[in-house]
Amino acid sequence: MSRHLVIVLLWSAVLAWSPAAHSYSRASGISFSTLTATLSGYSQTWKDPWDADYYVDCVFWAWDDVYGYQCMAIQTQINYAHVFADLNSPAGLHQTTAATDFTNAVAGYSAVATMDGTWSGQGRHYVISDFYYQWCPYNFCTPPLYTGSMWFDIGTSEDQVLVTLPVIISMKISRHDTTSLSMGEALGILGMATELLQTDDNDGDTACSVLFLPIADIDPFSESGPEGVVNDQPEMAAVMAVPGLVQVVNGIEWCNGPPHIPGATITGCGNSQGITVRRWTPTAEGVVWAHEYGHNQGLSVLPGTHNPNSGFLMNQTINEGQRRVTASECNAFLNPI
Repeated sequence: MSRHLVIVLLWSAVLAWSPAAHSYSRASGISFSTLTATLSGYSQTWKDPWDADYYVDCVFWAWDDVYGYQCMAIQTQINYAHVFADLNSPAGLHQTTAATDFTNAVAGYSAVATMDGTWSGQGRHYVISDFYYQWCPYNFCTPPLYTGSMWFDIGTSEDQVLVTLPVIISMKISRHDTTSLSMGEALGILGMATELLQTDDNDGDTACSVLFLPIADIDPFSESGPEGVVNDQPEMAAVMAVPGLVQVVNGIEWCNGPPHIPGATITGCGNSQGITVRRWTPTAEGVVWAHEYGHNQGLSVLPGTHNPNSGFLMNQTINEGQRRVTASECNAFLNPI
């Protein structure tokens, strides 16, 4: 009898320590945004929702003269989906995240790319089984007792993306102390400037892989005329002397002279010293900042040298449709002075 009981015990235990690995699936995905130089990805382990999340097995049987064979010990196996998400740079492992869930474990990540080349997102997928043991003499069971866990390797998954980093143009921004400009607004303006340069709008446009980013906080200054308006050459020189690349004011009445077009509004003034811009129509501010940065890099700095073609960034007029750049203009952005 004792030999028979041992055989039954071993046979039942083997059944209990087997995951339903065939019911689990795995996947990984990765992408790269040139607008932010950011990699985003995930790895996922999930199971068929119709399959059981746990199993209960009798692991010890005993003979009773009245009731026959009785289950004296129960083992419960509770399964979890688990995943490690590895982000790998061309130089090796960059970072790892992990997740566990009853049915759908998703580990995501986001990281700034630091080098060109092929980056990969690899998932390592597992089923974790927790085991609990109960004595059940004559149908009266003790509380479950945790006895350990096992990890079952169900394979890997992988996705790759080729990264070509944009040229990062870092801008220190200052504002007149009467001018309203938050860091969130500045990020939005620089994002618009980045997007219009990176996008190929056809008709002679060149996709220009640059990324505008702010440096540190936005500092206030008091230079310029009354109420933050630049009225003449001395005031412009004082504003341009403010530390940083970009100075934001409330108005500009002078930039290398009065407006070249009678009655026109000067939205910005850029030269080798820096960039002075005024707050403008939200949908066109990115155009203004990119246009003036072009001047800062030596584009169209002399009278009559603006791009004469409508729709081009370095045209003399400014509106949200002025998005295109020539190959030579793009080269100036890609090779900052």
